[in-house]
Amino acid sequence: MKYFIIALAVIYSQSISAKISFTYHDFAPFAYAKEGQAQGILVDLIKLVCKEMKEQCEFEYYPNKRSKDYMAMGLVTGNFPLGWNISRQKWIHFSAPLLTTSYSFFGLKKNDILYTQLADLEGLVIGVVGASNLQFTLEKIRQQMMTEGLKPIEIDIHPNSDGKGLLKLAKGRYSLYFANSDLANYRIQQLKITGVENKGRYKSQEYHVGFAKAHIDPKLIIRFNQAILRLYRRSAFDLIWLKWQSKPGKIQPSHLQKLEILH
Repeated sequence: MKYFIIALAVIYSQSISAKISFTYHDFAPFAYAKEGQAQGILVDLIKLVCKEMKEQCEFEYYPNKRSKDYMAMGLVTGNFPLGWNISRQKWIHFSAPLLTTSYSFFGLKKNDILYTQLADLEGLVIGVVGASNLQFTLEKIRQQMMTEGLKPIEIDIHPNSDGKGLLKLAKGRYSLYFANSDLANYRIQQLKITGVENKGRYKSQEYHVGFAKAHIDPKLIIRFNQAILRLYRRSAFDLIWLKWQSKPGKIQPSHLQKLEILH
């Protein structure tokens, strides 16, 4: 019932507002709420895109699943942060990438587990936030292990990126924890988690804004992406990436075409 009432409130707020609206969840340092205000590198980048578009944008914080659900239902314009994957691409239009980060395995310093190849993960219990692209990626890893005849990992899903998964890791609940590298380092410092370290980088990952194909006019998405590309060409994002110690995404035409990004 509470969820339904909140949804009605979102619908009402959208009906009286001409602003472009985004939902986000606690995924620091990329997006988080501080004193009721949206903060983080992706918030800063998107605000600059909105300014380039000469549009007003607003940001609403919700827990992970609800944040994505409101985008899927068309109650808001878009949602972030989102990593591209083939399953999501079927129903989501992705923005041009706004930055590049990475996924890594984290573990206890006292353990000699290191990730260099799939065989290093045999039979391990690995925690991950879900539903997320991290979970999707870890499930693909598990499937690949089975295909190669390796003893597959066991996946334990934590619902939010609030650092509690890393705290479980510190208490020995997981063999490893699969996380965004920057987020994990942020949470380790924020929560003063000791005895945990990066045990091996898995891959690079770009982050995007997502728009539900069933609800959002493609013309708006093209305008949004054209604004992003103009800002890239003018190096207008550089100071934000520098402030947050982040890196740009890839905007080569072949890359955007591969991801079917409207521009």
